[in-house]
Amino acid sequence: MKMTSLKVLRVTVMLLSATQVAGCGIGYYWQAAAGHLKLMRERRPLPEVIADPATGPEIRRKLEIAREVVGYAHRVLLLPDNGSYRSYVEIDREYVVWNVFAAPEFSFEPRTWCFPVAGCVSYRGYFDASRARDYAERLSRQGDDVFVGGVTAYSTLGRFDDPLLSTIIELPSYQIAGLIFHELAHQRVYVKGDSQFNEGFASFVEREGLHRWLRSINDEASLRSARLALDRLGQAQDLLMQSGRIWTNFTPGTSVTPKNVQQKEKFWPPCVNPMTTCVWAGVVRPILTTGSIAGSTTRALRRCQFMTMMCRLLASSWKAWAGT
Repeated sequence: MKMTSLKVLRVTVMLLSATQVAGCGIGYYWQAAAGHLKLMRERRPLPEVIADPATGPEIRRKLEIAREVVGYAHRVLLLPDNGSYRSYVEIDREYVVWNVFAAPEFSFEPRTWCFPVAGCVSYRGYFDASRARDYAERLSRQGDDVFVGGVTAYSTLGRFDDPLLSTIIELPSYQIAGLIFHELAHQRVYVKGDSQFNEGFASFVEREGLHRWLRSINDEASLRSARLALDRLGQAQDLLMQSGRIWTNFTPGTSVTPKNVQQKEKFWPPCVNPMTTCVWAGVVRPILTTGSIAGSTTRALRRCQFMTMMCRLLASSWKAWAGT
C-alpha cells in the first residue's frame, strides 16, 4: 500500500504550517512526519497479511478478529468507514511512539502543547525513545516533574488510513477491539483543546461498544475479563483522584488524613445500567449519527443526570428504610 503524492504533500503542508502556528522547532515536526510516513509506506492490506503463509497463526487469528471488529464498528456503532484499521504494519519495537508528560513541581496541572491538528494536548510525542528522554531531561532540569510513557497505537483523527500495528497484536482480543472502537470514536468526534471531553467520549464508546460486541458473539469469558480490567482501572483512577484531593486540600500545618477528604459518592448498582443506557441512547448515539454536539445532546445529558440523581435519592431512601 503506497502513499500517494497528495498525501505526502498534505503531510509537508501540515509540517510547515505547524511550525508557523505552534512556534515549535521544525526538527520536532520533521521527526513526527517522517515517523508517520514510514508507517504508511510499510503497511499491508489485512487480506494480504492474513493469506500470507509466513504470517503466524496467532497473528492471523488476531487480524481476522480485528477485521470483524472494524466491520461491527461501521455497521452497528456508526463509526467512520474511511479505510482505517484495514491494513497492518510490523514494526521492530515495543512501542510506536513515546509521549512526554510534564507538570510544574508540586502541581497536578499538566503542561500542554498546542498543535494545528490536535489542538492543545497534555503530552508531546516522539517516534524515537532517546529523543523523548532528551526532551524530558531538559524539562526536568527546568524544575518540572516528568514522565516518559510508551504508546502502542495512535490516531490521525481520520486524516490518514491508520493501520493496525504489531505493537498491539499481543493484547487480548477484547483489548484490541476496545482500542479500535476508542480510536474510531476520536475520528468521529474530536473537539480541539478539550482532552477531557475527547477521552471521556471515546472511552464511553469503547466500553459500551465492547460490551455490545462481546454480547453479540456470546463471548462471556472475554466480557468478564473486560469488566474486571475496567473495574481495576476504575479503582486505580479513584486512588489517583483521592490522592489529588488530599494534596489539593493540604495547607502547611494541616494533618492530612483520609478523613479530611470528601469521598466520591458511589453509584447504587441498580442506578448504573439505566444511566449507561440513557447516555448511550440520548447522548452518544446522536453524536455518532450526526458527528456534531448539538444543544439537544446537552439537554439529553442533563435528563440522564437528573434521572440518575433521582435513582440515587430513591436508593438512599430505600436503604434507610430497610436499615442497610
